[in-house]
Amino acid sequence: MMMTISHLLKSPMNEYPSIVEYRRALADPKSAFIEDFLADGEVGVDQLGLPQMSSGGFACLTTVKTDSENTWVVRLFMRPQSELPRRYRAVVEQMPCDCLLEAYYLEDGICVSGYDRNFPIVIIRFTEGPTLRSFLCNACRKNDTNAIRELRDSFNLMKSDLQVRNLIHGDLSPDNLIVQGKQKLRIKLVDYDNCWHPSCGKLSSNVGKSAFQRRQGFRHIDPRFDDLSFAIYESVFELLETDPEWGIEDDLYEQQLLISIFDLEFPESSEILSELRKIAPVSYQKILDLYNSKD
Repeated sequence: MMMTISHLLKSPMNEYPSIVEYRRALADPKSAFIEDFLADGEVGVDQLGLPQMSSGGFACLTTVKTDSENTWVVRLFMRPQSELPRRYRAVVEQMPCDCLLEAYYLEDGICVSGYDRNFPIVIIRFTEGPTLRSFLCNACRKNDTNAIRELRDSFNLMKSDLQVRNLIHGDLSPDNLIVQGKQKLRIKLVDYDNCWHPSCGKLSSNVGKSAFQRRQGFRHIDPRFDDLSFAIYESVFELLETDPEWGIEDDLYEQQLLISIFDLEFPESSEILSELRKIAPVSYQKILDLYNSKD
């Protein structure tokens, strides 16, 4: 007998619900969410009045407004993530922290029809603002070196916040950095799925974007993991403060930020690194040393 799609979605082979099943469950948040404050909240909906969701990789996202001042981004997992409890526990233990949003890993987070157990969720307080990529793109278009300089100062404060807590973010791609404020800029980090703290012990290093990782990678994530990302940002700020016409592409699908893997692999053929070598030779050498470093 031919299986229907709905039958396949509920197959025992699927350990975790699909986005279709999660959307169906979220149509009735009182029955779906285990925590009362989420169950009593309003799930974001699309133009058809259905739960609005997006997906990527191993999770899908929705939002829940719990009162007039609080909205949460809810991450729903479509496959097991055994390391997440340790990662989010480490983040929670470092709060309050200016660059981190309130976030929690809830082991018993959501109930989905057709399954005999509850599933974990992650909730992160919703925040608004342009991504660092969008902010830089706009500043370069306006030839606004003051805005670039202010962003650099804010980035360095964020960096210090992480380092003083021995916390590794693990995926400092520009779309995971939200810029807030007008009189005084500040950066908020989102997506803590790749975070690490010494209290976590050994965790997978298969995290982050390749455009911000050294050539050899890491056998296990450790305190050096964000160093190349920090160095690349520092170099980008130096380049754009000197000449904003280098510009930044506001492309959602672009992983890199001005300096690409090709540039790091072939620095002698790279126009952007040749310029960096002229204006900031120390930064030039630093990113190459970090990119080529080994255990």
